[in-house]
Amino acid sequence: MKTEYFVTHLSVPLKSNYQAFTQELEKALGKLDLPALAKAGHDSKATELAIMAMQGEEGMTLFNLEDLGQLLSLNGPPRTGKRYFVGNYQRASQIISSDIRLGLYAPLRVLVYETENGSAHVEYELPSSQFSRFGVELITKSGLGLDGKLERLIAACDLRASK
Repeated sequence: MKTEYFVTHLSVPLKSNYQAFTQELEKALGKLDLPALAKAGHDSKATELAIMAMQGEEGMTLFNLEDLGQLLSLNGPPRTGKRYFVGNYQRASQIISSDIRLGLYAPLRVLVYETENGSAHVEYELPSSQFSRFGVELITKSGLGLDGKLERLIAACDLRASK
């Protein structure tokens, strides 16, 4: 089956430089702690505490980080870019549990890169536009909430990094 839908893609030019912004973003995001979750086991209270400890600004956690520099250098001059996999661990678990196909979109992907002229940009797709295709109000609302969280997180990191 083939399904077509529209996704809203954002390209955000930053006031700060790449290095300063990525440092601020990485400080702002909580870190995924799989050993803490494994230790919590099936104890719901311990799991909840572990998840809360992993949250950074806007309740966001860094699931994974890929430095794209090495990959990009295979096809030309060195480039600078990082792909972040971010989200709220508990919310991701809830929405993926409601429809496993959401595993394509959660955690969210955020690309930060430096252009050839030295400016920095952030690119991502609005979670609401990805999640709305499922036609479930709770999932769409979750996406709308994440839209705002990403926007605020990026703006706050850019502001701090540009000082």
